Amino acid sequence: MAKKKAAATSTRKQRHDHAMENAEDYVELIDDLQQEIGAAHKSDIATRLGVSHVTVHKTINRLKSLGLVNAEAHRAVSITESGKKLADDARERHVLVLRF
Repeated sequence: MAKKKAAATSTRKQRHDHAMENAEDYVELIDDLQQEIGAAHKSDIATRLGVSHVTVHKTINRLKSLGLVNAEAHRAVSITESGKKLADDARERHVLVLRF
C-alpha cells in the first residue's frame, strides 16, 4: 500500500513540475513576443511552440487562472507582474544552463 501511495505522490509531483515548466515556457515566450513585436497573439504563440491554437487557448486560460497572464477573446495576451517575474527567473535559469 505504501508503494502505491509513493507512486501516486511521485506522479503528482511530476505533473506539477511539468505544468510549471510549461508555464515558464509560455510566459517567457509571451514576454519575448511583447519585446520583439509589441504583442503576443495566440497564433504567434502556437506557431513558435509548434502546438495547436486549442492547446494555446487552454494553456492561456490556465495561466490566467494562476494570475500569470491577462487575456481576453480576440486580443493579445500580456503577462502580469507575477508572470514577468516567472519569465525573468526562467530566462535567467535557461541562460545559466546554456553557459555550461
